[in-house]
Amino acid sequence: MYLSEKNSSLDEEISRYAEQLYGKVVPQNVRDFIEMTAKQQSAAKPKTAHTKSNDLS
Repeated sequence: MYLSEKNSSLDEEISRYAEQLYGKVVPQNVRDFIEMTAKQQSAAKPKTAHTKSNDLS
């Protein structure tokens, strides 16, 4: 009820708090490394063709 008055939801508030806690606890150089590796993985991720699982003739 109170979150809706603030135009927010429990998920949004928990996510916001988790981000603040992550920024407070995890050192900056570790966060930079994680971000860098995540970007590299998303760039190198090959696009796979989806196969139809319903074709069981």
